[in-house]
Amino acid sequence: MTQMSTHLKRRYLVWDINYRCSYRCSYCRFVHLRLSDYSLKSEEDVLKWVVAWHRLYGYYGEMFIEISGGEPFMEPLFFMLIKELSREHRLVIKTNLSLPKAHLKEFIKIADNKRIGVKSFFHPALADFVDFRDKLRWLREAGFETDIRYMAYPAQLEQMGSFRSELRKDGFTLTPVIYWGKYKGEDYPYSYTYEEMRAIGISDA
Repeated sequence: MTQMSTHLKRRYLVWDINYRCSYRCSYCRFVHLRLSDYSLKSEEDVLKWVVAWHRLYGYYGEMFIEISGGEPFMEPLFFMLIKELSREHRLVIKTNLSLPKAHLKEFIKIADNKRIGVKSFFHPALADFVDFRDKLRWLREAGFETDIRYMAYPAQLEQMGSFRSELRKDGFTLTPVIYWGKYKGEDYPYSYTYEEMRAIGISDA
């Protein structure tokens, strides 16, 4: 992704803004924290974060901030936050794209596509593929750069090839993310077969 990877001299920070999520994936390392509270309950909360990131801007200049979670789009006043932060910093929003289409249209309307990118994760056990693909199309048509990831969890590896092929038809690239953890008593990624490793490649979240 050009916008997200070319300015290597800028600092790249990851901000887990919350641990609430619309999904409860079995492979999520934060699933036990999913009931934690929101970060942005009021405009005062937004202002505090904007001031904090402005202070860092004074020290280091423009940075790349990957806003993750949980699901960032679940945050109340999230649009207000990213509109303000993107004035000084470049943002990458890590999301499962489960937000309602009406909210996505609102995001497209208020967000600066030259300063905000989207890193989307497709979770086949919980998401509708057609809905997910439609949202990717809308983002692309609106000029947003999108980076699509897929957890290479053993139970969903067999499906990965078909999803990758379908997305490729639309010009999208699906990148597998290596699963670190237990599955049926085996340790991963050490228990991937040679064929699975070839299909996955090497990728970080």
